[in-house]
Amino acid sequence: MEHARSKSLLNLTGLTEPAEGGGGGGGMRRSLSQVFMPDCKFAAVEGGGTTFRVAIAHGDPTNVVDRAEFATTTPAETLGKVCRWLAEQEYDAIGIASFGPIDPNPASPTFGYITTTPKPGWKNADIVGPILAVRRVPFMFDTDVNAPAMAEFTLGGVRRDGCSSCAYVTVGTGIGVGLVVNGKSVHGLLHPEGGMVSVPRFDGDSFHCVKDMAIPTSVEAMAASSAIAQRAGVPTPELAALPDSHPVWDEAAHYLAGLCANLILIASPERIVLGGGVFNRACLYDKVRAATRKLLNGYIQVPALHADNIDNYIVSSVWGAEAGLVGALALGQVALLNYRQSQALGVQTSAPVDNSRDSETYGFVMDTRQKQVSAAAGGGAARKSAGATGTSVPLLVGAAAAGAALAMLATRMVKR
Repeated sequence: MEHARSKSLLNLTGLTEPAEGGGGGGGMRRSLSQVFMPDCKFAAVEGGGTTFRVAIAHGDPTNVVDRAEFATTTPAETLGKVCRWLAEQEYDAIGIASFGPIDPNPASPTFGYITTTPKPGWKNADIVGPILAVRRVPFMFDTDVNAPAMAEFTLGGVRRDGCSSCAYVTVGTGIGVGLVVNGKSVHGLLHPEGGMVSVPRFDGDSFHCVKDMAIPTSVEAMAASSAIAQRAGVPTPELAALPDSHPVWDEAAHYLAGLCANLILIASPERIVLGGGVFNRACLYDKVRAATRKLLNGYIQVPALHADNIDNYIVSSVWGAEAGLVGALALGQVALLNYRQSQALGVQTSAPVDNSRDSETYGFVMDTRQKQVSAAAGGGAARKSAGATGTSVPLLVGAAAAGAALAMLATRMVKR
């Protein structure tokens, strides 16, 4: 069968904010997402190195009503299947989250591409272009770890707990890190590539990393699923049969704790969420927590890192294996929210000029007069501030601004 399809496979609308006056008791509770768009449909594409998953959610990013998955083979074959599936669906916006490295800069000629990936055949593959060719709708594009990081922040309770930041770490065939800081996804120079962080060796560890790793001393080289399997001397599919007492789990926990310690020291997130297939081994959570405290050696003295609190600081994902898919759906919801906000402000969306695509939904928001100036100038003005034209100031809409907007509006709506 070409793909697996199911209906209503994920319904997590219990993830809600308390209604006004409803504390821990029996007060009515309502979903953050359903408050905004109960009649809308969001599409998602989650591009992984092994599998591409697609889904449709109704009203709420956590209410999946249809989904499918396809093996990641070549870009043409995989994206062809994705696009054919999407062409059969109805949706109002789409979120696209992909393995990387990606180009998330809307002003770049390769925006929407996977760039320098070591995965054969996928270097410089255009992901966004073919997907938007199916249907022009508001969209957002980010990494497959930044997307679930934003979902954990906006929908999973991190923001509700009074936090402004979190990190999402996924551990499977590779290791990735997504970061939300001050309510915004971190891109900067590119985007976080935390799986490539170097970590100190476990005492007595003589393991040589898996072949062809870009950075041989990285945490991915030491503790991704293939590395753990090589350490244990078993094929990767047989890791599940190993007992919790096997020493390989202590070794893996050390390297994953090294990543957590580096995140704490550099980005200072208020929550670290761990997910991915390797964390199906539940004993790893306590091992990573203990090893993180050991590596930090008491240097960071905050209550969240105390032995009796760290269970609430380094945590599992709210959605488990569905975190990436919910993250992509959340991007779609935020894209639609931003689009409607731009319409209310009387502005239009326009693509950066890259001589390759003419989509009108690349995240740039400008008013009509600015768009006319852009056309007269051959498009170069598309990246200039609307302030220079004497008209309203434009908004550059991306996952960063989107998360803050969703959080703000969620708070307002819930308090009604």
